Amino acid sequence: MRIGVCCWNTGLASQITQTNSSPRVKKDGIGDEVIKELYAQFESAGVDDFRNMCKEAISNSSGKPETKRKFIGLLDRATNKNDMVMKITNYFLAGEGRGV
Repeated sequence: MRIGVCCWNTGLASQITQTNSSPRVKKDGIGDEVIKELYAQFESAGVDDFRNMCKEAISNSSGKPETKRKFIGLLDRATNKNDMVMKITNYFLAGEGRGV
């Protein structure tokens, strides 16, 4: 005995959802200029200076406080700039909803 009839298989529901939904990409609030500046400073800045620039970029972003703390902690444990670039890039991607 079927109690209800569902229209999910018809595609009608997905069309309604797609036309009524807003984009789900999160905005990290860092900005393109900050990202470009970090990558520009990668070669010339010392390890500690680069770490401080990355931490400042994260602190000034509009991300969640717990996410900021997590990535700042990862930056504190990073031993070289390559590792820091990977961490800050992951933060950028996480801010775009990439699930990093």
